[in-house]
Formats: sequence, C-alpha cells, structure tokens
Amino acid sequence: MPSLRPFDVDIRPAIRLAVTCLILAIGLRTWLVMGLIEPVTVAGSSMVPALQSGDRLWIDRTAMLWRPPQRWEVVVARNPVDAIELCIKRIVGLPGERVALRDGNVLVDGAVVVKTFAEQLALRQRVQREVLPPMGASDQRWQSGTTTHWRFNGRVWQHSAHLNKTLDWLRYEHPRAEPITDDVVTNVGLTRRLNLVDEFMLSAEVRVQGEGVLCLALDDGSTTVQVNLRLPESELVVVEGERGRFVERISALSRERLVRGKVRIEFSNFDQQLLLAIDGHVELRRRWPQAKAAGTARPVSIGAQGLDVEIGSLTLYRDVYHSSHAVGAPPPRAAQWPLGPDEYFLLGDNAPVSLDSRLWGPVPARLLVGKPLLP
Repeated sequence: MPSLRPFDVDIRPAIRLAVTCLILAIGLRTWLVMGLIEPVTVAGSSMVPALQSGDRLWIDRTAMLWRPPQRWEVVVARNPVDAIELCIKRIVGLPGERVALRDGNVLVDGAVVVKTFAEQLALRQRVQREVLPPMGASDQRWQSGTTTHWRFNGRVWQHSAHLNKTLDWLRYEHPRAEPITDDVVTNVGLTRRLNLVDEFMLSAEVRVQGEGVLCLALDDGSTTVQVNLRLPESELVVVEGERGRFVERISALSRERLVRGKVRIEFSNFDQQLLLAIDGHVELRRRWPQAKAAGTARPVSIGAQGLDVEIGSLTLYRDVYHSSHAVGAPPPRAAQWPLGPDEYFLLGDNAPVSLDSRLWGPVPARLLVGKPLLP
C-alpha cells in the first residue's frame, strides 16, 4: 500500500509579497506623516472636465524636486491672493516667456503654442459621443441624408460598397444647426457671452474593406480641409480649398493595421494645425490654412467610396478655449504677461469660472506645491 507524505510547498513567494506590502505600507505612512503625500478633495469646477468637484486625490509634494514643471502639466499651487488656499491649475507659460491669449489659444512669444498629439488627447473636451442606442431623432447628430448608403444599426455606422460606387457622406450637425461654442455643462446658470470655437477633433474606431477612398473633412467655419485615404495605395491626398492638393503616404505599420482590422483614427485642427493619427501614430501634420473662423455647426464629415466601412465610438471633441478673463473678474490690464526667470503662468481648463494667472499674473515657483495624483 503506497505511503502518504505532505506536499512540498514553496512559501518564499508569499513571504516576499508580504514583506513588499509591509515596506510599501510603512513608506506610505512615513510620507503621509512627513506631509510628502497629502490627501485632498477637489472643491469647485475650474478644472472641469479633467477634475470634478468632489474628486479625491493625493498631492505628491516630491514631484517637482526631481524636475521643473512642464507646459500643460496639472499642478497644485498656493493661491497668490490667499496662501492658505490650495488650487489646482494647468501650467501654460514657462519662465522667461511672454504669454498672451488670443482666439482661445495660448501664444508664447507671439506664436500659437502647438500641442503634441498626446497633449491634445489630454486636453480635449467632448462635444458629443454617438449615443448607443440613439435616444431619438432629435439626438441623432450624425446625418447621412436620404441618398447615401450609410446606415446606423444601433451600435455602429456602416457603409456598403456594393450599394453605390459614388462618394457618400456622413456629416455631423450640432442641435438646431447652431454654431458650437465653449459652453460647459457644469456652467449651467452662468450668464456670459459664449465664444465660438473652431478647433475640433474627430475620434472613431474604423474598419475598412475593399478598394476605394475614405474621406475625412474638417471645417472651422470659413475653411474646409479634406483628407482622402486611398486604399490599397495607402496614399493621403490633402485638399486645402484653393491652395491645391498634397499627396503623402501612410506608414507601413498603419497600412498593415488598416488591412488587418479595426483601427482608431483621430483627426484634428487644434492650435491651427491639421493632424491625423492612426492607432496613436501621427501620419499627417500640416499647418492649418490661415483664415478667419466664423463658427460652425457642421465641423466634421466622413465620406466613403468603394469601401465597406464600419465606424464605432464616434466622438466629437473641441480644444480648450482660453478666454481672456473669467466671468465676474476684471479684464486683464495687459495684452500679454512677461514671465520672470522663476515664474509660471497658470490657467484652469474651465476658463469661464477659473481664477488664475489671468487675474493673479505670473505665479512664483515657490508657490507651486506639487502634482495631483488620482487614487
């Protein structure tokens, strides 16, 4: 009869895990006691939509010991008017720069600051996301018209190539055909003059099959730029009104992903720059044609010819609009702010209600406390 003996169990991994957790707990407690990590609760809506009133977060007071703050980084600072109060803002101006605000954009030394693609994703503000399923005809902002072959199946938009070989358009139209503004849902009840916005981003998950053209168009109210992606050639044909046509080619990686299946496409004109990214890889970056924007209710369109197309997660964003001053605050005394060698310019994302450097002026580095960390 076989004998029985205990299983050999290696408890060393469990011991290592327990020791690691203990060290982390002791370290966190030490940082809390020393005040290097501080829990706080957000009060107010000056950083909507990035941070909402009532959000709980931690302040990392060590973040700025190792490197200086970067542009577009969110920081915690002491209020220059009341040093006891802590506030959360975004850095837009760095030491030694001349900062100005014009048409919603940040200018440094006279030129519009152009955000990287990653920065665009971090700062974009949602205008509309296609409701799944739609809540009614009045909520259906993407319109296909009666003569096209786009169909919404309650989940995604689809285009069938075999139904028609002509170019079919799917267009966004804002409710009541009113131009899109810098209005923010959380500012309901605030009386102010709304600003027309003209910098948008289209984001969608796209699947294409066949040979043909996928078209993306952006309109700022006075200028329309159309980008045609030709498949299988993988050519990008950029049509800029009377300026003509420009041809580029997408990378082999993006072409392979398009052929294999679904990709995420972002298409924007933030900071007077035309940008197209496929699965996070920037394939096109050009200066937006200079024109005076007049506002628009129809900023983006998607066209297809000769392709089977499926589009999901269809979302329209706009760029942050930095107005010259908050509601109730006096207009700035100067058109621009020169920053000293140890000064920063801080703004809130929700400009209409944010008290920031537009009122305070430049903020000394000694008033920067740390970096907020979400739990």
